[in-house]
Amino acid sequence: MPIKVEEIEAVKTGNCSRIQALVNDRPVWFESYDVDLQPSAEAFGCAFLIPALHVGAELILGEPVDPQWLGNLKEILNVTASWWGYAGGIPEALEDTKSERPRLERTGLCFSGGVDSFFSLLRPPERIDDLVTIFGFDIPIGDEIRISSVKQSVRKIAEQTGKRPIFVHTNLREHPAFGEVSWERAHGGAMAAIGHLLSGEIGRLIISSSIAKTNDRPWGSHSCLDPYWSSAILEIFNFGSEFKRVEKLHQISDEPILYEHLRVCWENRTPTGNCSLCTKCLRTRLALADSGVLDKYTVFAGSGALAHDLRATPRMEGRLEVLNFVLARARLPKEILDEARSLVERSRSTAFAPEVKPGLWRRIRKWIHQRM
Repeated sequence: MPIKVEEIEAVKTGNCSRIQALVNDRPVWFESYDVDLQPSAEAFGCAFLIPALHVGAELILGEPVDPQWLGNLKEILNVTASWWGYAGGIPEALEDTKSERPRLERTGLCFSGGVDSFFSLLRPPERIDDLVTIFGFDIPIGDEIRISSVKQSVRKIAEQTGKRPIFVHTNLREHPAFGEVSWERAHGGAMAAIGHLLSGEIGRLIISSSIAKTNDRPWGSHSCLDPYWSSAILEIFNFGSEFKRVEKLHQISDEPILYEHLRVCWENRTPTGNCSLCTKCLRTRLALADSGVLDKYTVFAGSGALAHDLRATPRMEGRLEVLNFVLARARLPKEILDEARSLVERSRSTAFAPEVKPGLWRRIRKWIHQRM
């Protein structure tokens, strides 16, 4: 069964600019109260190409698309075929040969408030004009308390750095066709979609790299993929892949703006902010403690509880590079280093639930916390 995108339209209600479409007869929408979004078949194509490839479905776009964007997708297909064995083809769409809109000069940065996006903001490849924060990706669109907290933080960051904040809300992740593929594979196309919707405001979108070239692996947002979501009027750029995340954090860890605004937690165990106990929070706290600045950060539990929190963690999910980095430097107190070393050993042990697929424990914990 194909994935069909039809009836793309712009709807303006008061200060709310909404772009919506029917995808297999179910609505998908994006909206902003800050800027006017542009109707864009390319946006829906970016969002739904990977999901279509994943299930072996044809993607049909009911509106004309930019020829340059359509041609770029050949490289997306080549990369995803080599990574994940996808065998699909170019979406079915008419080419728009009439559009002559110039590319705008403004540059937007996809900004989550995490290490990667803060690094791009503070060590940018070029001038950044707008901070683009998206709700409905990591933060569910119904989580009004957390959304309000993040907006307040981003507005303060934008004011201190002289940028314009742009907030976009979307129900994209709630659509069944999008949910057929993991977020790990689909999120790059989803972020690129936002750029195309903002093409009336920006001519370039920076996506912060979360994969370093030294730790290269298939990932939905990647320097081998992100640039090929571009069109004639929007250039998408992946920045920061020459650095590991721990290296980025060490470069910017003593920037005061991070003390009150760094946000790395995505499990949402607490009503707002970082929980300080999940895998990402613990890794970040370790790196900050290694830099000697953890106790400056009001957004995390301090160094006094770090050894206890490491001891209470059954295992560290994902890569262990931060723990190994900290252990190799051996700058922290012996108690913390001993607990970090023990956590590495527990995490590497094949005796810990070997029958459970990678990532399943994370999903189980998230499910439990959502119901507590």
